[in-house]
Amino acid sequence: MEGVHGRDAELATLDAAVDRLRLGPVTLVVSGPPGSGVSTLWSAAVRRAREQETGVVTARPTAAETGFPHGVLADLLPGLLDLSDDGTVLPEPQRRAVDAVLLRSAPGPDVDARTVGSALLGLLSRVSGPVLLAVDDADLVDASSAAALAFALRRAAGPVGVLAGLAADAPAPDWVTARGDVERLVLGDLPPSALHRLVVEHTGAALPRPALDRLARISGGRPLYALELARADRDGRGDHLPPTLGALVADRVARLAPATLDALLLVALAGAPTVALLRRAGADPADLLPAEADGVVAIAGERIAFGHPLLAAAVADRAGPGARRDAHRRLGAVTDHPEDRARHRALGSLGAEPVVLADLDAAAASARARGAPDAAAELLELALGLGGDTAARRAGLAGHLLAAGDAARARELLTTLGDRDAAAERLLAHVHLHTDSYAEAAAHLEAALARAGDDAERARVRAELVYVTVNLGRIGEAATLADQLAADAAAVGDDGLLAVAEATRTMTVFLAGGGLDRAALDRALAGEDPTASGAVMTRPSLVHGLLLAWTGELDRARDVLLGLRRDALDTGAEADLLFPAFHHVILECWRGDLAAAEDLARDTAERAEQLGGSVAHAIAASVTATAAAYAGRLDEARAQARRAIALLAEGSAVAATVWPMITLGFAELSAGDLEAAAAVLGPMAAATREMGYGEPLAAPFVPDAVEALVGVGRLAEARPLVDALQEAGRTLDRPWALALGGRCRGLLRAADGDLDGAAAALTDALHEHDRLPVPVERARTRLALAAVERRRRRRRVATEHAEAAAAVFARIGCATWAARARTEAGRLHPVPEPHGDGLTPAEHRMALLAAAGRTNRSVAAELAVSPKTVEATLARAYRKLGIRSRAELGALMARLERETPDVGGARRS
Repeated sequence: MEGVHGRDAELATLDAAVDRLRLGPVTLVVSGPPGSGVSTLWSAAVRRAREQETGVVTARPTAAETGFPHGVLADLLPGLLDLSDDGTVLPEPQRRAVDAVLLRSAPGPDVDARTVGSALLGLLSRVSGPVLLAVDDADLVDASSAAALAFALRRAAGPVGVLAGLAADAPAPDWVTARGDVERLVLGDLPPSALHRLVVEHTGAALPRPALDRLARISGGRPLYALELARADRDGRGDHLPPTLGALVADRVARLAPATLDALLLVALAGAPTVALLRRAGADPADLLPAEADGVVAIAGERIAFGHPLLAAAVADRAGPGARRDAHRRLGAVTDHPEDRARHRALGSLGAEPVVLADLDAAAASARARGAPDAAAELLELALGLGGDTAARRAGLAGHLLAAGDAARARELLTTLGDRDAAAERLLAHVHLHTDSYAEAAAHLEAALARAGDDAERARVRAELVYVTVNLGRIGEAATLADQLAADAAAVGDDGLLAVAEATRTMTVFLAGGGLDRAALDRALAGEDPTASGAVMTRPSLVHGLLLAWTGELDRARDVLLGLRRDALDTGAEADLLFPAFHHVILECWRGDLAAAEDLARDTAERAEQLGGSVAHAIAASVTATAAAYAGRLDEARAQARRAIALLAEGSAVAATVWPMITLGFAELSAGDLEAAAAVLGPMAAATREMGYGEPLAAPFVPDAVEALVGVGRLAEARPLVDALQEAGRTLDRPWALALGGRCRGLLRAADGDLDGAAAALTDALHEHDRLPVPVERARTRLALAAVERRRRRRRVATEHAEAAAAVFARIGCATWAARARTEAGRLHPVPEPHGDGLTPAEHRMALLAAAGRTNRSVAAELAVSPKTVEATLARAYRKLGIRSRAELGALMARLERETPDVGGARRS
């Protein structure tokens, strides 16, 4: 191939990478020292990929473009739109983001940076067949493009490849390594024969062997260096040659005429140089012709590009600071793009010129509106550097940095402000919400509320303060804030804020036990502004979904949460997926769809890794613990729940801490460790009342707390909990409270020895379960009734309930509870002969419980034997089965259970 010499092995590697791309993701970095031919090989790879009918989109950024927002993305998107099957049918937020990046939309609602990444991901998913994102000089990609590329590549599925050109000593940028595995092709020295062919092709001069050897030795086998040496040393003697490639390139540039150097400087500093731009800046494009003839630049139609980045750097370095400032001023006077114009004018300025500072402020606002907060931050940094250092600009810079993910620098800027206004206090609150402390966030929001200048600003602050206050467990205070928010929003006439106020007030009243105001919720939904920013928890549609779940309409709640999830994915608002995940995972567990719960938990964990921050990791750990506990992976559930509790406690998110504590208590209860379950769940009841919760499902752990307290004989503590649960259920007509309250009443009566009363309470509870689509809880109630009926000597009825419960638990996938139900059924119909696994009935029963994650102590409590008996029995079972660990036992017993035939409709136990 023309221009590629001595690189057959490297070309074969590139071809193989393109072949692999048809099977899945590939990331290949071509690197080498300056002048080694990285760009040449990159170009060859692009051509060969296209010849293999791979979709290829390319970008070749320059140093001058690194400060321009979405510069690389603007090069890639048109090609992706051409390749995609239906790229024009992107969701509306993503379509607006594409239009903003390509500068083809009128001003409108601000585009979030995450939506830009989602739009790129959406286009990649619409390309049929493999697609290769080829970017030379990958370390020069502007920050906003790099953020979008990293976002999309982490999530892209299928044959999406990356080909990046990079200097040998440059670390691979984050967007290149976003998917983990990176193959690096490092270019070595070319042999003298290949260098000779290269020199002949480009200069037409054949070198004698001594000159060729000297050329190879001095150039180190690097093609560009060899060509520059050949051009500089036409006679082949090598006298007085510059010692480095940079010096050679500088000497080559120095030979050009002043007019040519002037035009070249404009090309070097312009982000996207064109012939028309040069004319407007006062240069004659014809002055570039000598440079084109010498291979310094290439002119293709309107576009002008340097032959190598080293040449552009040499031109800029030679010009000196004064000439560069003058060139920037000329470009700033004729550049159409407002952000480019402001940047050029700033770089051409000597001080804090008011008009330049105003341009930078406007340009920063424009960049932020187009979804490029990092570019907005750079523009304000320029303003500060020129002497425009004001509190307002520092606060604005902090806001852009926070939006770009740099919370640490945002905090540093805000904490150094002596007198923070309401906007700065809000920003500092957001920093704390993103990083460490809800309590600190509340303090800064309260300060912002005190300093707010008008009703509109007060309303915005109050909307955020309601969210934080609920998460701190201050329900009564949150309800008062919601009332005040409604008054502020009404005074302002902001329907969107009024809808948030209605929704938050409806939610806080509900949580406090005041019932559900459906009319207020309908008003909130009617006035909701889907484009508004703000805490996801206060959005009317999310409040609607949660209230549906808490009042037992689980399928409708799931539909609402899935709709919100789709909206968040369309806009890239992945942080907005985290808080609902708390509720969405438990909702799927209630519905009996553990597979969906597991999928959501895994997805949340992946997104937490991408987002970072203790709160994100805490939520991921919490939902992972919930799914694991229901599935019976109790050690995993305990570990993840404790991790979530520790992380949330660091951030003072007291209300959120309740969820992993509920899971921890449920895991201990599932394991039969009633003391541990009571220790976790018992104190939470009093704390819930202190926080102002009055709605039964605001404290969904109460039935588990009662079961644990009754099991350890703390009946006096359990009674008021059962009374309150049943009273709230009757007052508010909550099927959940009536069904589980009835089960709790049955457990209490059984503990008192009133077996007839216990059976009646549990039977009534089953009738209430008919209104409650939560199969796991119904099965637990049937299991409790089976135990009571066994004690009443009603073996047939007890067997029916135990086997029905076991079938439900097994169908859903609740392994621990299925084992407990099978054990209960085994008590009713003991099987004297040994199992096919060679174990006695006692050994088999204990092995099942141990395999389900139960501790020796909990198995002993379940079977009314000592822990030493359990230990000895399990040791015998291990020897018979030829295993040594509980992990092996779990896998083996699961297989044996699958292989054991049903006897009379139930497996032998």
